[in-house]
Amino acid sequence: ANRHPSLNEGFFPVQHSATRSMQDAWRAALEECMSLAQAGAREQAREKRMAGLTRSPQSAAGHNALGHVFGQLNKLDEAVAASRRAAAIEPRHAPYRAALGGLLRSAGDLKGAEAAYGAAILLDPSEPHYCLLEAHLLLRRDAMAEATDLLRPAREPAPWSPTLTGALADFPHAAGTPAGARAT
Repeated sequence: ANRHPSLNEGFFPVQHSATRSMQDAWRAALEECMSLAQAGAREQAREKRMAGLTRSPQSAAGHNALGHVFGQLNKLDEAVAASRRAAAIEPRHAPYRAALGGLLRSAGDLKGAEAAYGAAILLDPSEPHYCLLEAHLLLRRDAMAEATDLLRPAREPAPWSPTLTGALADFPHAAGTPAGARAT
């Protein structure tokens, strides 16, 4: 389930493969932009990504990365718009849906974030991190039972995961401990 999106559908006709290759034509520039953003040169990274997207407007990875940079620049409307474009270009790629959920949460759209996380879960039910993200939103609106119901099956594929075990301390019922108890 954690394969490159172009591998999710099997074999492609030549035209389709060429289109996918052109979508990723500026991957080296994209990696440079990621490095710039991580080094704190966010405005420079944004400019390079915008230029790259002009050459390759159907690059879901480019739009997703642009969303991250806009988010770092605290331009949440632009970040959400770029992330929505990435999800629209690659609608079956769960990480783009989860990224959109995170940006919507940052923008204060908790219902939209919950829907985006839910879409990510449907696309990749084997990824417990998406369940955890949505469960935290549910916890914010005091929906402990829903969060618990979401987390129990998410824990099954990775019962010893330190990340999940630690995070479940916020969800005592899902962890199987009494109400109000904290896991140690």
